Amino acid sequence: MIITILMVLFVILLLVLGWFFWSHRNSTFLGVDTAANKEVSALLKLSSILLLAVAILGIIAIALQNKQLELVTLLAACVVLTIFSISFTKYNQQ
Repeated sequence: MIITILMVLFVILLLVLGWFFWSHRNSTFLGVDTAANKEVSALLKLSSILLLAVAILGIIAIALQNKQLELVTLLAACVVLTIFSISFTKYNQQ
C-alpha cells in the first residue's frame, strides 16, 4: 500500500516537472534564455515529452498493480532526468 502511495506521488512529480519543462521551453529557464538558445529549448521539449510519457507509464503501472512496471517507471524517469541534467550542463557551459 505504501509503495502505491509513493508511486502516485512520484507520478504527480513527473507530471509537474514535465509541465514545468514544457512551459519554460520558450522563456527563461535557470537563467538561460531558451528563446535565443534553440538547443536548450529542444532539450526542454524532448525532456518534457519523455517525462509525460514516463508518467503515463507510471499511471498504467499503478492501475495494474505491477511492481516490475513500477520499477521500470522509476528507472526510466531516472535515466531521462540524468540525461537532461548532463545535456543541460553541457549547453549551459557553452
